[in-house]
Amino acid sequence: MKAGGRLRFSVTLISVLAASIVGGILVYSTTYDTLRRSYNQMLNRSLNQGVYVVESYLQNQFVLLTIYASEPQVQAGQFPDLPEWLKFPDAEGLNPKRLNIIDRQGKALTSAGTTFDASDRGYFLRVRSGAKNVVEGPLVSRADQLPVIVLAQPIPGNHEKAEVLTCSIDPRVFRSL
Repeated sequence: MKAGGRLRFSVTLISVLAASIVGGILVYSTTYDTLRRSYNQMLNRSLNQGVYVVESYLQNQFVLLTIYASEPQVQAGQFPDLPEWLKFPDAEGLNPKRLNIIDRQGKALTSAGTTFDASDRGYFLRVRSGAKNVVEGPLVSRADQLPVIVLAQPIPGNHEKAEVLTCSIDPRVFRSL
């Protein structure tokens, strides 16, 4: 092959290889961008669904508190005959909650029958200041020294022995949601 033929062949080969590399980079870049956008959309959908599930769970717990707050026994500072699953939290997290009635001075009675002082707890002070639905935590429970998320709301009316009703939730429940 003559020198001029080799040069044309080399230039043609280099041009074809350069075009292939540029084309490959464009295909890779486009594919990467498409996959990244798709992943971000899927991640956002999953996060939104997760937020919806957690929000629904918390709303359901506040409905439970509202139902119990309207009970005359709760308003008198006593728990009605509660089902066993509401009296004692379960160590495995199957029953992740405990109800508490707090009087005006901050003395709390748990659904398990124990008492503790909640007078300096933020959720108690915020409800006493007029907040309707308070979520606070994670905190260390004074009833059993375990981490909890506390939902609190006022007990309607003016009752000496019952001002705030709370639900202490084991944070592990949010993993399963």
